[in-house]
Amino acid sequence: MTKLSVVVAAKNVAPWLHESLASIARQGIDAMEVIVVDDGSSDGSAEIADQWRQADPRFRVLHTPGLGGGAARNAGVDQATGEYLCFCDGDDLVPDGAYRAMISRLDSSGSDLVIGDFLKFNSVVTWSPTSSMGVFIAERRGVTLDQLPGILLSRACWNKVFRRGFWVSCRLRFPDAVRANDIVPIARAYLSARAIDLVQDVVYLYRERPGRGSMTYAAGTADGTLSYLRQETAVARDLKSASSAVAVAYRELLFERDLPVHLSKYLRETASDRSEAGSVAGDAAVVSAVRDLLSVGPPPDAGSSSISRAIVEQVAAGHLARADAIRRVLFDTAAGASVAEVLSLVADVSDERTFGSAIGFSLAQTAVDTLGDMSVDNPTGGADWVALADAATTLWGAEVTRCVPELRGGSPRAAEAAHTLRWNTSAIVRRVRGGAGATVWAEWAANEPGAMPVLISQHAPEVVVFPQRVISHRTDRDRLHAIVEFSKRGLRLNSPYVIAVAVHDQCVAALTTDSRLSGYDPFASVAVEAQGRRLLVIRRPHWIVRAAGLIARRCSRALRSIRSSRG
Repeated sequence: MTKLSVVVAAKNVAPWLHESLASIARQGIDAMEVIVVDDGSSDGSAEIADQWRQADPRFRVLHTPGLGGGAARNAGVDQATGEYLCFCDGDDLVPDGAYRAMISRLDSSGSDLVIGDFLKFNSVVTWSPTSSMGVFIAERRGVTLDQLPGILLSRACWNKVFRRGFWVSCRLRFPDAVRANDIVPIARAYLSARAIDLVQDVVYLYRERPGRGSMTYAAGTADGTLSYLRQETAVARDLKSASSAVAVAYRELLFERDLPVHLSKYLRETASDRSEAGSVAGDAAVVSAVRDLLSVGPPPDAGSSSISRAIVEQVAAGHLARADAIRRVLFDTAAGASVAEVLSLVADVSDERTFGSAIGFSLAQTAVDTLGDMSVDNPTGGADWVALADAATTLWGAEVTRCVPELRGGSPRAAEAAHTLRWNTSAIVRRVRGGAGATVWAEWAANEPGAMPVLISQHAPEVVVFPQRVISHRTDRDRLHAIVEFSKRGLRLNSPYVIAVAVHDQCVAALTTDSRLSGYDPFASVAVEAQGRRLLVIRRPHWIVRAAGLIARRCSRALRSIRSSRG
């Protein structure tokens, strides 16, 4: 009797298919059938699949004429004979022992399906998309969707093993969709399952690859975005009668994770065309599909992220250029934002009070961060700095001085004076070092003879900590060089301090940093962290206290895991 059927959908994945099939062959399950569905490949994938069929009797190959990923999986399921059923994409990998661990769990528990953890990787880095889900923190047996609604955050088909009889009895099928063709059948499987298991093992490695044929690329196209939105609308309809706990989890999934991420990818891919023409061909269809989804799905609540919600609401209102500005300035940390973009979004916020209240705090924080990170490289280029300082102060009020202490004057005139001071002083931090003792050392250089490095509390900007002593002091070509020492006793525990410079006790200006931070020292009682172009000094509890807290937290997690596995 066949124990496990593995359905492998493969279309033009020749560079990766051999490695993928080899990882499945190494699972150590003799009573296994691997059904490779070559969906009209034109790059040699079919030949690779046939080579495996000839070399390993566990492999079978179906050649289909380009039906699409969903139809290819369905064709494989129709040919499956195993007690258990799972799916793999032809460019991904299965860790050794993953399938054995999952079918062993189902053998012992009798559940309908089992879910395992997974990682994503590319040619540069490997990362865990599940680390923020809070789902795989403990093994679980025989739970339902109502008991563990967080499993909704994992809706891919490939990190799961199903009882084939359960799959067939629920009449689960993959839709003909270019993107997200597994979220509907997986949501329906969760709703139908009487018992679900979770294992903490990493059971799948998803390859995020470049190229126009990849799912990563398809996610940002109009067709891919529309496909996702239509599938998500079908999921929303299926979940309308679900419990309140499931509705809460789905609301988080929709507004905190998948929907804003998919819309942001679409906005990013189409941004250049939209800036030239004002709109692109797919915009109207995307707006309509988002409205359809919102009419069926749960509305966002007050707990939803204001940035994510603003992106969704602006797209639904047809304001895609504004949604893209929010995405660029506030949502997409990898893209970064220019001063002009921040100022433009500030102007939009000022024009619409409701819109401003939704993202005002986040925009104020971004304005402050941009302001603190701006390089002051000429005496007359301060117009943008002053305008941004004025905007940040308008949005955040006096709180802006927590991150940019030179704005203590609270007016554009004070900001202009601070900019001039920054230029004239040209203070640069060369090295900062904290230690296990009671001191913080800062090596710095400045043009202004009366300048003195200080620490400004981010929690209380009026608190200024002056150096305990100057260790060395010299002048080289009208430039002051010094090493100063701050006492640890003058710093509050776990309170961040910005390294800044005071001139004649009249004004404080943030330093430009060009620092070489020392490596992490677990015993150091003072930590120095980089935050953009600024440096923060943080006094920490004694290492014995921190170690005791870490041990206590790990013991607590271990006890919870033991209790949940016994339950």
